[in-house]
Amino acid sequence: CRGGLAFLPLPGKEVKRICMRHTVSQAYHLGTAILEARRSHRNPVYAAAVAGNGKVIFAGKIHNVNRKTTAGFAKGNFIINGQEISQDGGDTGPASHGMA
Repeated sequence: CRGGLAFLPLPGKEVKRICMRHTVSQAYHLGTAILEARRSHRNPVYAAAVAGNGKVIFAGKIHNVNRKTTAGFAKGNFIINGQEISQDGGDTGPASHGMA
């Protein structure tokens, strides 16, 4: 998982005008949580969820990706086979989801 942000240096006043507040800080904190989890051999997905005040609701592997570019947009569907995740982080059994 990687993310980045690159643009010309801007004065603080301009950054405040054009950027959503706290998003760069949030990205930094999420990235730090992921790096720390990897260093300590913990699950980086759960670490990011905790750092971002979120929940892991599904875990799995992507299968059967079908996509095509139409009018400059990638459109398609895929199937994820995996395990549902309970609110306490435990597996609840097999699951399969498709998305478009």
